[in-house]
Amino acid sequence: MGATPAERIRRLGLSLSEFALVSEELGRTPIGHYLFNCQAPDIGNMEILMAHGTPDQKEGCLAPLIRGDVRSCFSMTEPDIQDQIQPG
Repeated sequence: MGATPAERIRRLGLSLSEFALVSEELGRTPIGHYLFNCQAPDIGNMEILMAHGTPDQKEGCLAPLIRGDVRSCFSMTEPDIQDQIQPG
């Protein structure tokens, strides 16, 4: 499957703070993070899958993310949101 983003960062010897500086430079162009396959939310989702995914999840979800074949997403909602919705 190749090295994960975290493994590649560690091979460079970068701390999270140092990676933030690299990320800042990549952000100077709209395609910087995409070209290095470390765009949000994919990089975070790759880290979660690598650390906590089952072998099937790693094969079916992580591998395509690392190859850049697919993108991931993040979604969040508030608890009990239906109670806050006012009819028209």
